[in-house]
Amino acid sequence: EAFAEKLSLAEFEAAIAGDDIEFVDAIPEPTKASDADTQSDIITGLSYFPVWDARMEAAASYFVEPTCPDDSLRGTKAFRPEKADARLEFDLQILDEAVKSLGTLIETGSRCALIFPAGFSSASLPRTRARFVTALSQLPDAIKPLVWVRLEGAPLNAPSSIMGETGRILMGQA
Repeated sequence: EAFAEKLSLAEFEAAIAGDDIEFVDAIPEPTKASDADTQSDIITGLSYFPVWDARMEAAASYFVEPTCPDDSLRGTKAFRPEKADARLEFDLQILDEAVKSLGTLIETGSRCALIFPAGFSSASLPRTRARFVTALSQLPDAIKPLVWVRLEGAPLNAPSSIMGETGRILMGQA
């Protein structure tokens, strides 16, 4: 059982010298799971954060964020895969869940836009971007105008030509 207490240096030295401390000979190295292994284990659902529209004086759209059991991981690089293929699968999983939610909302007669994240690592590479754009193009016509993509994870020094090309292609589909 672990516990914490504040000790002076002398008390700390006495505690270390005592016989009641059990030392472990070898601390096992933490295992690093691959991006593909961890993405489905970490995402437990989606959270929706309202975006206020001043002209309409209402929340007309929502940011979509994947949720996880450990709140300390939310929004961190550990939570979002960095490799293009793993990030693509992560983004497609979020898109699929968000579109299901949006479809349910439309069936009830309500409408709002969903702004969901897409990784720069997958959206900027033609090979992985093609699958993402295909998924966007196959959305039902009633849902397409309500799905907005927020590109995230772009490095500060990303070439403007790649940013422009990626933006143009995504805007044409979402």
